[in-house]
Amino acid sequence: MYDDVVDLRDFYASRLGQATRRILVRRMQEFWPDVAGQNVLGLGFATPYLRSFSR
Repeated sequence: MYDDVVDLRDFYASRLGQATRRILVRRMQEFWPDVAGQNVLGLGFATPYLRSFSR
């Protein structure tokens, strides 16, 4: 478990974090392929994922 948002930021800046984000974004886009006209809410440390849905 990460203790701080700084740890999460550093994780997502790493190669493993980038790969994790790509995999999870692909899976989320299978559930929500088009979010145009919808409101998207991210809970927790959602910053790495919200960018993929801000079209």
